[in-house]
Amino acid sequence: MTSRSTLIEAGQITSPRVAALHRYWQSKCRDGSLPLRAAIDPTEIPRLLPYLVIAEIEASPMRVRYRLVGTQVVEDNGSDFTNRYLEDCNFAVEPLLRECYRRLV
Repeated sequence: MTSRSTLIEAGQITSPRVAALHRYWQSKCRDGSLPLRAAIDPTEIPRLLPYLVIAEIEASPMRVRYRLVGTQVVEDNGSDFTNRYLEDCNFAVEPLLRECYRRLV
């Protein structure tokens, strides 16, 4: 199985949904810091919610837990992995995802 997952620069975004999410995210950043969870208001981005995945990254050892998986993501993947850890999801692209999360951190 191949994946389209990769890290790109903001200027390379071609998806209107991803661009909208990036603009929203940037609007919530203050003083060069990531936005606080309280700054994110789902009612401000209802059209994006089905496509969102919110993940919690635990530091040591590094583990990724999926806190929320949007309905379209569930449909596209054929399963709901909300509240599951990455290593428990059996994704064919797990090594790639793990590397993306490592680079993100």
